[in-house]
Amino acid sequence: MKKWKVIYWIVVGIVIVLFYVPAFSVVLSNPNLSELGLAICRLLVSIGSIIWLLATILVGFISLIARSVHNIKKCDDEIFEEIDKYRRRWGERNDHYIMYIQKINFLYRENGEVEKLVQNKALDRLYKRMDFLNVQNNLYEVLMSAISSLGISVLASILCTITMEKNEFLVGVVLVLTVLSFFVVILYRYNEKGQMGSFDHFIYEYEKKLLMEKIEKLERSLTVDEEEIDILETKHIIINALIDKISKKKSKKNKKQLEADIETVEALNLYVKDYNKYVKREITVNGKTCYLLYEKQVEKDKKKTSVPEFANKAYKSLNEILKKYKLM
Repeated sequence: MKKWKVIYWIVVGIVIVLFYVPAFSVVLSNPNLSELGLAICRLLVSIGSIIWLLATILVGFISLIARSVHNIKKCDDEIFEEIDKYRRRWGERNDHYIMYIQKINFLYRENGEVEKLVQNKALDRLYKRMDFLNVQNNLYEVLMSAISSLGISVLASILCTITMEKNEFLVGVVLVLTVLSFFVVILYRYNEKGQMGSFDHFIYEYEKKLLMEKIEKLERSLTVDEEEIDILETKHIIINALIDKISKKKSKKNKKQLEADIETVEALNLYVKDYNKYVKREITVNGKTCYLLYEKQVEKDKKKTSVPEFANKAYKSLNEILKKYKLM
């Protein structure tokens, strides 16, 4: 647990011990407590509640800042962290930019680590990296726009306030300073070449170009044919049925189990190579038609058993989840 969270729970404990416990103890042990005593107890509870509320707001604010800064600084992917470690350097030098780009080219090469993500269909990791690069590339402009807007707003407020003064000399001085400050705010971003003296944004653009090629390659490969579209729709219908179930569950334990089962269904590979070897059977889930694949039985097999085998283990797992939540 992070240090500021520990401090938060210490504050909550102090509030309970110093404010809530004495107030409720006095009220419960003295049924005929005077109006003054009740007022003091209410005051203690109110003070404790205010402190608790302020602590909660402060912790929420700190948590928001901590998560935001982390997401700005970290990609949280072991492959791409190998690139991001090259962002740390001493000064802006040509040799560093060369090293930086060489590392990118190495990871994005054919049969490289990023190509393995494409082969493993790790689309979410590629999207996260693209989002991270977009944040890095846009961060400077976002910050500059925010600072410029804030500065102009403050200057406008000061100017409006000063113009109400009767001292014309003071108004003139403030007006000149305001105009100069306005140009300082606008022109500050052009004080140095690049973005605050750095050309990393060009490297981000270069990596984005390579990454987009990988993403588009993977996206183009994610296709289904006429046989597989029914299987795709079946998975989607079952996932939606599980989502309906999770919204009705109150227990965190039950919700976590449902979440785990939803992830399981999403990850199941229900496609087969030759659909002619299997028979497709209809089932109904939430009033919608779904399909499960079973092995075709030859005549001699039909005499031995009337229970057909599923096409693969994925269908068996899917059937178990359907039975578990009584979706059929």
